[in-house]
Amino acid sequence: MLTSRSVRAAVIIAALAVVATPVANAAAKKPAPKPKWHTLTVTAPLSQTEQSTVDSGAPGRTKGDIYVLSAPVRDASGAVIGHYDLACTITDEDAGDGTARALCKSATVLDRRGEIDAVGLAVLVPSPAAGTTLGVLPREAEFAVVGGTGEFTGAHGTVVTSRSDTVRTLRYRYRRG
Repeated sequence: MLTSRSVRAAVIIAALAVVATPVANAAAKKPAPKPKWHTLTVTAPLSQTEQSTVDSGAPGRTKGDIYVLSAPVRDASGAVIGHYDLACTITDEDAGDGTARALCKSATVLDRRGEIDAVGLAVLVPSPAAGTTLGVLPREAEFAVVGGTGEFTGAHGTVVTSRSDTVRTLRYRYRRG
């Protein structure tokens, strides 16, 4: 026969189980870790950079003209590990001070690793020495990393491209997922 004391004890035990179960479950569930930031730095010697322009409208720099370049990329040891390609389409041929605005897309393909892609708006600066009337990327520019293939699938972050008199350096900072 159940006594009032045993009924009370059963009710207390049941109440504790009801309260303790969600607390224990919440403690057991850990938040998913944030994706890790990765960095990648490659260089492209300017002496090995091929560049060209496409004059798509009236002669001279106009909307729709395209500036393209391609270069092998090297790791810190100097070994060629892939290639870098860039295409910029003029969106504003006179952004002031002889510059032009262009929408640029780049792809860096690394042998056996995949491709990392970036896009952004750049201000092209005059450079008669470069042999183009469209202009070239400034000494430093930043673009958004928007994806890729292989180990760069789902990549997002930024790439800063900087240029000295002899080399272009691409510094990627990205997460996957």
